[in-house]
Amino acid sequence: MGRKKNDAKRAKEGDKDLHGANLFAADLIGADLTDADLSEAILSIANLMGADLTDANLSGAELGGADLRGADLLNANLT
Repeated sequence: MGRKKNDAKRAKEGDKDLHGANLFAADLIGADLTDADLSEAILSIANLMGADLTDANLSGAELGGADLRGADLLNANLT
């Protein structure tokens, strides 16, 4: 649980290197994740409403049940 809390805190503070981060059920409403490397990250059931994921790398990320309503995914890598 400690790593999960630290990863969510890093995301909220604008850390862009979140490769493999455990963000399961994280509250990231409105977070600025522009250009973030979220490849292989666990974002299952995370709340990303209104988050800015412009140019983010979400390659291989787990997004099952994530709330992406209103999120900006312009040029995000979702492969």
